[in-house]
This record gives sequence, C-alpha cells and structure tokens, in this order.
Amino acid sequence: MKKILITSAFALAAFAGSASAHEVMATVESAGKAGRGIAIDIVSDGGIAGFSFRIEVPGINEKTANVKGCTAKLVGFTGECAVSKGGINVIASANAPATTIQKGVVSVGEIYFTTSDAKAAGGIQITGAEFSDNSGNSTAGTAKVVQN
Repeated sequence: MKKILITSAFALAAFAGSASAHEVMATVESAGKAGRGIAIDIVSDGGIAGFSFRIEVPGINEKTANVKGCTAKLVGFTGECAVSKGGINVIASANAPATTIQKGVVSVGEIYFTTSDAKAAGGIQITGAEFSDNSGNSTAGTAKVVQN
C-alpha cells in the first residue's frame, strides 16, 4: 500500500474558518489495491495534553485492519488504537506533565484497511472526540472526515 501524504498547507486550508481551538480530522484516501487509508491530524491551540475519539468504519475487519501506525507520529505522547465493533478507538496522552501538542496542525498517524472488509467508505465518521489539558480538564473540540 502506498503511504498517505497530507501536507500542512492542505490541512491548514481545510481548517480555515474552524470555530474550535481543537479539532481532529480524518482524511480518507485510497491506499492502493482495494485498500483504504485514513490519515489522522489534530489542530491544536498548543494546550492539548490528551485526547480520545472513535472513527466509525462500518464493516471494518478487526483481524485485517492495520492500526500499528495510528499514533506513531506523535512525539512525547503514548497512544493506542484498537479496532472493535465497526470502528477504531483512538486514545493518547502526554508522557510528561508539561508536554502538549504544539500549536497548529499536527500529524498523529495512519490507519489502513481493505475496502472489501469495510462497507461504503462514505459511512466513516468521528464520534466522541474529547481533548484535555495538562490539568486533566476537558476542553471543547470538533471532528470531521475528509474524503479524497
């Protein structure tokens, strides 16, 4: 499968006019032979120390989905992703009390799955997005899916 590339310029343009200081964006693209990929990015005001959300992917196969790189691009954070019951649960938190996601658009990681296993890729959505600061306080955030 080919790698999913998302440029900061594209991501910034996608977030132009966003009302929220924190937003998660999942960009869905073809990943080659009958496969799909999702690039995960977060827009931050510089105060995010943790987050969690679920990417709903109707029909995704728990055994063949590749979530190993789901949070691999986050530096200074520990993250985990798990496929269950038609979706991917994503969670990450800072490794140290003073660590936060830098201000701007930050790449979190990538997920791959086969198109035949997932029902229409158009059914992908993000639910339950929640962000927290280094004091553990929940902060407002939004989420969106972009189909390429």
